[in-house]
Amino acid sequence: GIKPIKVTSAVELDQTLREKLISKTETLLKGKVQADFAVNSQLKGGFVIQIDDKVYDLSVKSKLERIFDSLSFGQSLN
Repeated sequence: GIKPIKVTSAVELDQTLREKLISKTETLLKGKVQADFAVNSQLKGGFVIQIDDKVYDLSVKSKLERIFDSLSFGQSLN
């Protein structure tokens, strides 16, 4: 079957990038995917992929939050 995935990015992805992301995901999952794309400007950059109950957060916001946490600033970027 076809696996549904949700891709949320900081900006609208162009068709070439969407196709590349789908192709890489299909290679990793060893099967076809149906991608639902959304935009969330709060991500600051990068994207988040949700597959079933797993979330792969490759956003700039999450990377910055991990840096802040590791430096013990204890502040959120929200």
